[in-house]
Amino acid sequence: MGVLVSVGKLPAWMLTVLERINESPSLELVLIRVESERARQTSASWRYFILNLWKRFDSISFAKENTALRLADTPHELNHVNTLHIAPGLLSDTDLERLKAAQLDVILSLDQDDLIPRLLDTAEHGVWSLCDGHENATAENALWDIVERRDVSPAAIVRHTRTGSEVVYHSVFACDPRSLARHRNRVCSRWPTFVHQALLNYSSATPKQVRGVKSVAPEMAVQRGLPGNLQMLTFLVCQFGDGLLRKIRRSVFQEQWLIGIRHRRTGNDAFRLGAFNLISAPPGHFYADPFVFETEGEEYLFFEDYVRGQSKGVIACIQIDDPGFVGEPKVVLETDYHLSNPTIFRWEGQSYMLPETRDSGRISLFRAVDFPWRWEFDRVLIDSVWAVDPTLFEHAGKFWMFAGGVERNGLIDGELFLFFSDSPFGPWVGHPRNPVVADARRARPAGQVFTLQGQLVRPGQDCARRYGRAVVLNRIEVLSETQYRESPFLTLGSDWFPGNIGTHVLNQSANYQVVDGRFYSPKYSAGGSFVCFWNRILPSSSCFKVPRRA
Repeated sequence: MGVLVSVGKLPAWMLTVLERINESPSLELVLIRVESERARQTSASWRYFILNLWKRFDSISFAKENTALRLADTPHELNHVNTLHIAPGLLSDTDLERLKAAQLDVILSLDQDDLIPRLLDTAEHGVWSLCDGHENATAENALWDIVERRDVSPAAIVRHTRTGSEVVYHSVFACDPRSLARHRNRVCSRWPTFVHQALLNYSSATPKQVRGVKSVAPEMAVQRGLPGNLQMLTFLVCQFGDGLLRKIRRSVFQEQWLIGIRHRRTGNDAFRLGAFNLISAPPGHFYADPFVFETEGEEYLFFEDYVRGQSKGVIACIQIDDPGFVGEPKVVLETDYHLSNPTIFRWEGQSYMLPETRDSGRISLFRAVDFPWRWEFDRVLIDSVWAVDPTLFEHAGKFWMFAGGVERNGLIDGELFLFFSDSPFGPWVGHPRNPVVADARRARPAGQVFTLQGQLVRPGQDCARRYGRAVVLNRIEVLSETQYRESPFLTLGSDWFPGNIGTHVLNQSANYQVVDGRFYSPKYSAGGSFVCFWNRILPSSSCFKVPRRA
């Protein structure tokens, strides 16, 4: 496999791509070094003065975070790789003959896309390039997505041949609304994983599957110039306005979550959210991530109780008599680190809880000592992972676990990982297609997998515009130890109570359905009329007290 790059220092993400290919036992790396960088559109004129000024400020402001974009020398191990040097300018006939003689299966272009048209006959399976952003403003991929304030920005690996171009790997990132450098760092840090996954997918695909790969999306093929001073000025004015509103909101309001519960519905009303009884938290807390569990004729509601003073969540439980009349909450599990998203299940006569334990760097299981009020640590299921919202279920004689993030610097809101095992205790094996979903609009888990009309359905979070904006229901079409495929079919919005701006969990038992909601409530009370005014716009937790059992 050939990789086309310029000479000299390379960004850290490119070096990681090269190292992972070089370490693969099934790939032989051939470096194709071009002795001068390809010509790029310049932005040196006064027309791009504001753009250049913003880019400079942007890169300095987020320099510490942008580790993937830092230039570095080629590691010693790569100095011994078979290397072909290409002279400056476009490829000569001699260069092309040398490349053909190398008998490369694939050529991957990391920063020399201008040479692709001349390379189409030099590799058996074409030339692959990396593309991010709806429009490619030459060297400024994804720039227009940021400037035009879009919710998402695509990233793809595209295979080019004489017969056309096709996408061999596709991902969707949430746009960083404030920083191009930070957004590009996030995308570039994932290219090594995406390249590895694309090669795996392509090498194992049948000829029919290869022919069925989707063609390049038209919006990703658009070439646009750079935004001029007027466009950048408009963008920066909007940026300033957004920043001012954020500052006002942080000083006047606080984020709040509450839980909605109702009797489970069927038919067309099953996922028509509304008419929930609301369970709100006392001052200094918020409630989220509800999970309802039935055992021996009793129903219990487990959830995250976030304690603001401790900056962490604990797991609490309420016994349910009726959606409108619930017991007093009681903390049932607390650790030194943050806990959330509890999943409860029975196995071999015991009750177990699988909460999110990301801050500990592992996925841990807890066992009930006195169900449901007392739990103790049982075992580590998977070590050295930084997973969010692990979700366990049983299907076809195996146990499966979805989780977001997983990698230390992974995208917790944009990538879904899958594990499988013969037992809930493990050993757990990572799916070879991980991440099985790379899309900020539906990847992160949002509740238990359930069956609808004979098909498995996985709730996912829409985190494109903001974290936990809505719940997306995804139909699982293929689930095996080697393959995974799902498709979204329904979005559950956040308009089920006034002022709600987010819903990121849907769970249900045979009798009840639970969700959570996010809103902003005033930090300070300045008289009854002020509080009533804001409660009509942004509901306060005090407005949603559910009657408690005596």
